[in-house]
Amino acid sequence: MSRVAAPVTVSQAEAGVLRQWVRARSTPQGLALRCRIVLEAATGLDNQTIATRWHCSVHTVATWRRRFGANRLSGLREQPRQGRPRRYTATHVQAVVAATLRPPPDSTHWSARRLARH
Repeated sequence: MSRVAAPVTVSQAEAGVLRQWVRARSTPQGLALRCRIVLEAATGLDNQTIATRWHCSVHTVATWRRRFGANRLSGLREQPRQGRPRRYTATHVQAVVAATLRPPPDSTHWSARRLARH
């Protein structure tokens, strides 16, 4: 016996945000795919049709339908994953990137060792 996917209801405000995330060039493509899945699920399409259209698995479609139903828009964002904790914080990474955008005081470019000493 096949299971029927739970209907997804999206408010006008949520639909506007989802469409905005899909259109924005700075949106990560994983998030854009999730938005497309939710928007099409809200129109009443079944998981198999959505999975075929966006070249993903039925399990993926079901996962994002369920997460949107439970947590709304915040459920579509990346969540922390299992595994070893990050070695460098986001602040540290930003500091390194900012340093590479300015040339070193006594040279024209950074070497890996010079940047590490800095």
